[in-house]
Amino acid sequence: MRRFLKFAIVGGVGFPVNLGLVYLFKQVAGLHYAIALLLAFAISITINYIWNHYWTFIDSKEHNSNLLKGWGKYILVSLPLDGTGYIIAITLKETLLQKYYYGYIMATAVGIAIIMLIRYTVVKKVVWGNNARVS
Repeated sequence: MRRFLKFAIVGGVGFPVNLGLVYLFKQVAGLHYAIALLLAFAISITINYIWNHYWTFIDSKEHNSNLLKGWGKYILVSLPLDGTGYIIAITLKETLLQKYYYGYIMATAVGIAIIMLIRYTVVKKVVWGNNARVS
């Protein structure tokens, strides 16, 4: 449970970072929402991996392995998960939340929240190993 709470804290910090980046890329840089979402994903996922590696899963068997190798696993695991979140966000934005000026922020938030629990379960096993000590 403690490890999940750490994971949730990392995600909780990464969540506004992701939303802020989406806003920055869409509103300030003028990029299309889909491109803004992809760029925010790439940056946020890297930040979250580093935090999780050095804090959440510091005592796991995979912690001392190559940082880039672990990041690669994290990316490979995250692509289908975040791809699903991406589809959810785009669908919500283009349908239910289309009439709201900041509907894209709400859609992004819902997409991220839906994927969080699944991500924890998968990355714990695939990236940091099945034998990650329970803490």
